[in-house]
Amino acid sequence: GGFGHVPIPLIKGDLTSKAAAPRRDLLLVYGGKTRVGVRTVVAEAARNSSRLNASLQVANKLPWKAALRRARFVLCPRGFGRTSFRLYEALQSGAIPVVVYDDVPWLPYAGTLRWSEIAVVVPVWQVHRLEAILTGISPQAEARMRHAVAVLTPRLFTYSAALAQLQRVFETPSATALSCSRPVWPPCGNRPVVSAEVCTAGDAMSRDCACRALRDLRNGTTVVTSFV
Repeated sequence: GGFGHVPIPLIKGDLTSKAAAPRRDLLLVYGGKTRVGVRTVVAEAARNSSRLNASLQVANKLPWKAALRRARFVLCPRGFGRTSFRLYEALQSGAIPVVVYDDVPWLPYAGTLRWSEIAVVVPVWQVHRLEAILTGISPQAEARMRHAVAVLTPRLFTYSAALAQLQRVFETPSATALSCSRPVWPPCGNRPVVSAEVCTAGDAMSRDCACRALRDLRNGTTVVTSFV
């Protein structure tokens, strides 16, 4: 969940529900521990916002899938790794994920997908503004994001779709939407200075690329640990 060079969707299965169309009446929901790294900062920021805290308190009393179906936005802070299962559960439920990162947003398909069209991506040092960020999204913009989620999720964010993209990395690299992203350190002050060299898997086969794992594929050596 955030190691190696190629971000892949962290999906353990597909959410299925026979319930009626969701009633999106909860501004923000979250499911998971709050005592791990970035999540402690996010939890404190949410508690300090009366509106966000009220929404989370209602959601906490619901089964997770029910909370997802009522959510407008789903809080998806990184955990021990750079990403979270919550991000993809949010997308599969039709909600808009709120990705909170500290060093680099570990998001797949960065070379082909504009994440700003389907998610709210926030660095941890901006979480104190989370209520203002979410309430500042107009109903029209929110509707556009939700429509994009509905269109892209079956193509990229189901279990079978993610496996198909990963298979193309090994078999037909030029056909995959997965990209290589290599964070560059060191940190500066309290904030890391992060740049990333991004290339498509196909580019990695045709030129010298910083993506070690993809170069190894070109040379006939498979380094699976670089993809997980």
